[in-house]
Amino acid sequence: MTKLFLFLFFLIAFQVTAQEVNCNLTVNTEQVSGGSLQLGVISDFETQVREFLNQTKWTNAIIKDDEKIEFSMLINFKDANGSGGFKASLSIQSVRPVFNSGYNSAVISYKDDKFDFNFAQGDVLNFNVQNSADNNLTAMLAYYVYLVIGYDYETFSPFGGKEYLDIAMSIANQNQNTAYGGWKALDDDKNRYWIVQNLIQPRYENINKCLYMYHRKGLDKMYDTPTEGRKKILEALELLETVYEDIPDAVNIQIFFNAKSSEIVGIFKESPEDEKKKVVKLLDKIYPSNTQNWSKINER
Repeated sequence: MTKLFLFLFFLIAFQVTAQEVNCNLTVNTEQVSGGSLQLGVISDFETQVREFLNQTKWTNAIIKDDEKIEFSMLINFKDANGSGGFKASLSIQSVRPVFNSGYNSAVISYKDDKFDFNFAQGDVLNFNVQNSADNNLTAMLAYYVYLVIGYDYETFSPFGGKEYLDIAMSIANQNQNTAYGGWKALDDDKNRYWIVQNLIQPRYENINKCLYMYHRKGLDKMYDTPTEGRKKILEALELLETVYEDIPDAVNIQIFFNAKSSEIVGIFKESPEDEKKKVVKLLDKIYPSNTQNWSKINER
């Protein structure tokens, strides 16, 4: 009985503390020239960031290893001032599994060109959500983790990611007066502030509804009922039309199609001709910069 109790105790303790995300981190320094970038600093940075992302407990959810949210992060160093200040860009992509398949569908695909921070060898990355403006590096990393979690939960239940999107919004709000770029609402309508602000505004709730319908009602049904799945995916895309008509250059539309363009083409190439015409006309309207790609839907 004692051994069984101890086993169950450690099993529960492991599940409670299991992390929610699994980040595949890549750090690139090829663009930085000269001696301002020390290998020891970069090695330390990479270790600290990887541990921060993958070993922090971000939510109160109990997550199994095979339920972790998968995402990749590329941090590309562009400049170093020799005193611990770095300019970089960040590219991030998250995926979620599709029911009854071995396929992972991209959910977020975004590049942040203002990923600037200070870091010195020996620094330990700590984060407090109430005081996120204390460190721009941890603020940005935590923001993107909560964005990834929020987006993922949105695909599984209606407005399911709100709790985590609210945390990301809190981080963005706390950093409005920072000297670093990428946070301020007035600087840019496609930065960190607006990505999450658009997701929590009732005015643009069709973005959230689209994420849920596209994935849970559409993709997850494709194995059993592909015709019905395609129909729901088309309905999801029609929800984005109302957002486009209100704010044509919404960053969330860009993020969505960065992730989904090739997938959408593959899905609707199998459609009947009338459905192809309908979806191509819609896509040409709401994401015209990708017209050449949408034309592939009609290719045999």
